[in-house]
Amino acid sequence: MEVPQAFADVLERVLLPEDKIRARVAELGQELSSAYAGKHLVLLGVLTGSFMFAADLSRAICLQHEVHFMKASSYKGTQSTGSVAISGLEKISLEGKHVLIVEDIVDTGLTMKRIRDALAERGCASVAAVSFLLKNTSRRIAEPPAVEYIAFEVEDEFVVGYGLDYDQRRGISRSWAFFEAAQFRSELQSA
Repeated sequence: MEVPQAFADVLERVLLPEDKIRARVAELGQELSSAYAGKHLVLLGVLTGSFMFAADLSRAICLQHEVHFMKASSYKGTQSTGSVAISGLEKISLEGKHVLIVEDIVDTGLTMKRIRDALAERGCASVAAVSFLLKNTSRRIAEPPAVEYIAFEVEDEFVVGYGLDYDQRRGISRSWAFFEAAQFRSELQSA
């Protein structure tokens, strides 16, 4: 699929067209509905990047469930900073509940590790993770945490769209971010 002309100056190529994303999210919804049948499920979206994926996934799950969000920041521009700031868990009751962390992308695994460490102290019945993207990278931490459900795997390149941002900016175009995941032009990544 070609990049729409309106975005040709900032996007290199389309990685995941809308129909492919929708189909995979629907599959994950069915899989999660079966896996969590009869359980008190909590979707815990990691802001801000996962908000679209979390919303679509919530609609695709055919069970009653809670949806909450927390904040975890580890990126500056196109690079992981190596440190993770977590907030928002203090007001959420998770004790005895089955928590599914909803991430936009797992890169080095550091953010996921820090989130799982924080949840280990919350008395959850279980903790699992689902990620829209899993990046195949050599920068992965020594003992990366499990990501039980993955929508797509991508190579080690910077991607935007479908909620994934560039330096906290999702507004390449609101319409673009709603329906495609794409790769930024390399010259913009170094800016």
